[in-house]
Amino acid sequence: MGALFGVSPWSTAYDLWASKVYELADQGSEAAELGNDCEDMLLDWLGRQLGAPVTHRHAEPYGEGPSPLTAHLDGLVDVDGVTCVAEAKVTSRGWEWGAAGTDVVPYRVTLQVQTQMYLAECPRAYVVVMLSHQGRLERRWYVVERDDRIIAKIISIATAWWDTYVTKRTPPPEQPTLSVVQRIVREEQGEGEDPVPVAAHLLEARNVADLAYEEASKAKEQANANVLAALGDRRLGTTEAGHVITYKEQTRKEYTVKASTFSVLRVRQPAKEEAADE
Repeated sequence: MGALFGVSPWSTAYDLWASKVYELADQGSEAAELGNDCEDMLLDWLGRQLGAPVTHRHAEPYGEGPSPLTAHLDGLVDVDGVTCVAEAKVTSRGWEWGAAGTDVVPYRVTLQVQTQMYLAECPRAYVVVMLSHQGRLERRWYVVERDDRIIAKIISIATAWWDTYVTKRTPPPEQPTLSVVQRIVREEQGEGEDPVPVAAHLLEARNVADLAYEEASKAKEQANANVLAALGDRRLGTTEAGHVITYKEQTRKEYTVKASTFSVLRVRQPAKEEAADE
């Protein structure tokens, strides 16, 4: 739902559309695998915090067939006799989350659990997350109450979007993500089948991007050369602004390629000044 509303950092409405009208090859990621592996552990911890076990894990998705409104629930939990949604997350984007016990979660998560509460007919959702905060991992849980105004907005926008784009197989205006369109399962054209027409401006934009990338790569290479030249025959430097520049040897162990030692140029930002006590 976050992609549809334009609030997902990882995917667009086009990506969502592609997942509905095309077959996409399954391509797992380390982040997705980590989230799946941690899900039960987090739900167990949430259950202990609430004094009630999280049940109905890995259940069939809610919603009927091809529909703009479907949801996979991580689980359900009965709190004081009320059945609530339970949702688990793992994220490195800790700055998006508020204090534990509040309803301050990223808006994409709000949209997700509101959809889940609507489909599962629940009045409340508990969201448990493992996040990175100030260099360490934390577990937190949040409470999101059902909001029928948000749900009405979700139903209206999702239904109109589905009817306009998915039902008619018309691509939405948002741009695709390369990693998604690369996963579309494709077929070779049959004998006598015409090639797919591609707008010329798309290829022109690609050519412009190629040229800009080439020029930027050359500029970066020259900039690195200038910095290394400024170091002379030494490996450590600094700027008047406090940047620390190193050019130290790094060893790559032998796995599928031969072991080698090479130098890596790194720049560390100046240390921030400590705020004075008021």
